[in-house]
Amino acid sequence: YGSKIMVFEKSLNTIFELHSALEHNIFKHFIKNYPLPDKLNHRHMRAIVILHFKETASMSEMSNVLGIEKGSFTTVAEKLIKTGYIFNQRNEKDRRVYELRLTEKGSQLAETFVKDHRAYITDLFSKLSEEEMIAFSKALDIVTDTIISLGGHKKRKCIQEQK
Repeated sequence: YGSKIMVFEKSLNTIFELHSALEHNIFKHFIKNYPLPDKLNHRHMRAIVILHFKETASMSEMSNVLGIEKGSFTTVAEKLIKTGYIFNQRNEKDRRVYELRLTEKGSQLAETFVKDHRAYITDLFSKLSEEEMIAFSKALDIVTDTIISLGGHKKRKCIQEQK
């Protein structure tokens, strides 16, 4: 029993370290150096990428995914609509609900961003030997599958195998 608690405490610390390392090395470092168009900021870009993978989302869904208040997201959405990256459309099943979708301009930006981000990550991991990459990939699959199963979620489109 004591051993299980010690393992859990070590795992808990490792989870926090992993989150910080992923956030800094994979995401923040990339977006900090990525040339964003039309004076967009990282929050605008995250919203565009989220819509790229979700295809459609309500204002509430987007604010929840971004972890910001709905009122704060309204400002983000208004800028993205004004600059032509997204549009607002009534839900056909529930006319009271408006959904956000990417425009062609938004889709092109998201596709380029995701392609460039994948290239950045590929370059980052190219420093690993083949054996290290195989071990890392297996460990990542185990961690991802475990976290997803604990949360009761299915794999999301953005982490499914690329076709």
